[in-house]
Amino acid sequence: MVFLKNKRTSFTSKNKGLWKLIYFESYNNRQEAIKREKWLKTGVGRDFIKNNLNDWLIKKSQLADPP
Repeated sequence: MVFLKNKRTSFTSKNKGLWKLIYFESYNNRQEAIKREKWLKTGVGRDFIKNNLNDWLIKKSQLADPP
């Protein structure tokens, strides 16, 4: 948690709900991962996420939850 002069906390500390992993990518090195992350934050990358989000959610719901 990060406290600034005006007593705000970081974005993630405000969202205390449960988080679920719906998509994962693995890379061999940090440089490849950073390159991909930067691409995902571009307009084309955001469109990629929007276009595939429903498919990822459907696949996730079809997987059995761990006991």
